Amino acid sequence: MYGKTKPKGSYSRTKKPSFNPNGWTNGFQKALQQAADLEGKGWTVDTERGALTGGQADSFKKQVETQGFEAQAIPISELDNGEVASFIAYRPKAASDSKGQPSGVTGTSESRFVDIIKQTFGDAKNVDGIYTGAKGVVGFAAANATSSNSLLSEAKQAFTSPFGTLNPTAIQNAINSKKLYVTFGFDSGYDLQYLEWATQVLGNNVTIGKVEDGKALFVKNPQGDMMFIAPIVDVVHDNATETIAYSDAVNAGTIP
Repeated sequence: MYGKTKPKGSYSRTKKPSFNPNGWTNGFQKALQQAADLEGKGWTVDTERGALTGGQADSFKKQVETQGFEAQAIPISELDNGEVASFIAYRPKAASDSKGQPSGVTGTSESRFVDIIKQTFGDAKNVDGIYTGAKGVVGFAAANATSSNSLLSEAKQAFTSPFGTLNPTAIQNAINSKKLYVTFGFDSGYDLQYLEWATQVLGNNVTIGKVEDGKALFVKNPQGDMMFIAPIVDVVHDNATETIAYSDAVNAGTIP
């Protein structure tokens, strides 16, 4: 699911939609699977509102698009009147250039990371092609890095089954909610500040690698530049009030 500034779209449900029961059941299951796939890629699909008829779906899609979102219909089934019932998936449009880099941002991913680390920790260590901040809690490797560090092999494995797309607004939602850490379904979590840095360093089109409990989180851009973030073990138990689940952060800015 995906969260942004709240689009002000609304609709009223059709009171008695007419449909073929068998076609509806089959189409509904396929639509839910497609919705789950899109949510894993950073989209919001508000299935709890129920299906929209063709006219409702078109109207709602246009409304969210005019508010800076991209949207797509997930068809469920054709109704007796010829309209197609659908869910609508939406996510904010990335304000980026053709390379996925935030508008107005200059320099390479490497230089941006080094600048942030120096401002925060005072120095950026480069060991065997990998830059790190204090105590190695966050690091960076350029796409052409050839380090023998095991982190690179771990990262390669993580991106064979990625978690999905990093949602910059979800991270901002969490920070605005005064949270410090984010979790991805496990007791261990990650510092939100470093995920915010990921969007500043790598751009808007960032992929999250496979998330595993107690292991580093890997994120990279289409060019192959990568950041890794050290886990905080048992953050759910030790810092519960300062921690938010990524899915809740995503939903924090969705349509009410």
